[in-house]
Amino acid sequence: MRADARAAFDWLRGAAPGSKIAVFGESLGTGPAVAVARDRPVAGVLLNAPYRLGAAALRAARAALPYRWLMNTNSIPRR
Repeated sequence: MRADARAAFDWLRGAAPGSKIAVFGESLGTGPAVAVARDRPVAGVLLNAPYRLGAAALRAARAALPYRWLMNTNSIPRR
């Protein structure tokens, strides 16, 4: 996902070289959005429902999904 997000940014930068580009990530897409912002000159970052909160919700619901395989949950406070 991160490689795809970087490729999309690079394509857009090539298509509109003088434009300011902001990145948007929602839920699981917030990780790739932050990765692009860290590696590329973005004009801004907008994150909607970062997955850190989603992982906490899944844990609280005792979800049977393997969400720990998809996201880093080490920094999520345990309750």
